[in-house]
Amino acid sequence: MRSQTRTKAIAAAFTVFAACAAPASATALLYGDTIDVPVNQNLVLGADADPSEVAIRDIAALVARLMDAMARKDYDTLKALYVPNADAVFFSGGENWKTRGTERFLRTQIQCLTAVGAVEVLPYDMQMQFLDDVVITTLTGQNHMKLAEDRIAKSSWRWSLVFRRSGDSEWRIAHEHFSHREE
Repeated sequence: MRSQTRTKAIAAAFTVFAACAAPASATALLYGDTIDVPVNQNLVLGADADPSEVAIRDIAALVARLMDAMARKDYDTLKALYVPNADAVFFSGGENWKTRGTERFLRTQIQCLTAVGAVEVLPYDMQMQFLDDVVITTLTGQNHMKLAEDRIAKSSWRWSLVFRRSGDSEWRIAHEHFSHREE
């Protein structure tokens, strides 16, 4: 009975927004399960939602906040989304771009985004792999950056984010990899 109830909860929550029903044999997410998740949409769950479903919903909302904060170049919001760690190493952007420390990484991100002006972030798809207190999130999409003379530069990207929580703490980004190509 529990399996059927959880299948209905997952199917109802995600089908409404993504038109992707869970298979009939699905249960609440188990360790290692991967699910397609709609981007930039609020996921509605029932009162009996499993903690794994709640985690996926919460992380999808954090990803939307992250993309919005990047588009607005909002350092304070970005800082609240990442695990503060002076020893963390981030690889992102161009070739061999490596940054040590969360704060330095975020300040470098803001400087890069400020240099390009207005950025519209357009995600295409998102998948999450549930690993209890770690969720690996991958996205693909495209940025549209306004340049001088009303030109738009387009850049397709793939983004991997590792969200982590300890106990009852909030989900935070503990690792990220971003790669892109100009079109």
